[in-house]
Amino acid sequence: MLDLDDPLAKYLLQFPPQVAQKITIRHLLQHRSGWGAYWDNETFLARRSRLRTIDDYMAFIKDIPLDFEPGTRQQYSNTGYEVLGAVIEKASGRDYHDYVRRYIYEPAGMENTDAYEVDTSVVNLALGYTNKTAFGGWADRGEGYERENTSMKPVKGTAAGGGYSTAGDLLRFLTAFRTYKLLNPRFTAIMQNEFNDVEPVPDQLRGANAFAGGAAGINASCYVDYGRGGVVIVLCNYDPPIAEEVTRRIVRMLWQ
Repeated sequence: MLDLDDPLAKYLLQFPPQVAQKITIRHLLQHRSGWGAYWDNETFLARRSRLRTIDDYMAFIKDIPLDFEPGTRQQYSNTGYEVLGAVIEKASGRDYHDYVRRYIYEPAGMENTDAYEVDTSVVNLALGYTNKTAFGGWADRGEGYERENTSMKPVKGTAAGGGYSTAGDLLRFLTAFRTYKLLNPRFTAIMQNEFNDVEPVPDQLRGANAFAGGAAGINASCYVDYGRGGVVIVLCNYDPPIAEEVTRRIVRMLWQ
């Protein structure tokens, strides 16, 4: 059974022991592993158009050095969440995307959510429009959102992002989370408390959660207030932070 304080070495033997023995599952979840982003990694940049599986990413991530000692500080880490995808595969014996479909999308009733491959035709799939000129670079914002973002997206979404959804499906996810269809009360409370151990409040989630994500031509933002029972979801096919700004304005109008 997977434990939040298990070392990475328990699951991924391809990682150097001096690294994998120090990093725990909890470190990865809390962005405290010592890894940051891999956007400037030479291997990633050279292979970006061919990366499709979790193993494709592990082939170069295992050799990325740590920026700091695990647990000593926090740094946003897409690298750590790619590694978590590999842990899920190893612990479950299932493909990461199949696992997420079976244990998140299906019980939540999310029928229009998945990590679609960029070279696969999907009905009614939105295109993103961006001011970016290339991966990692920005053009003059005054040009307008004239460029499609297809060449800047991953070939397939990963454990760190790149999936597709709808506002309706995201509401179904939040409802399933709030009603314990995805996790039991203990782990729901731990997740809401940023993966710190905490005693759950019976039959009630407290406070509010806000989260967002984005890339070239993509921005999504959600805000859920458990006390008031309100949810704001904004999806946008322009560059960040448009969806986040709209969400903040709606929240202020509703509750401030």
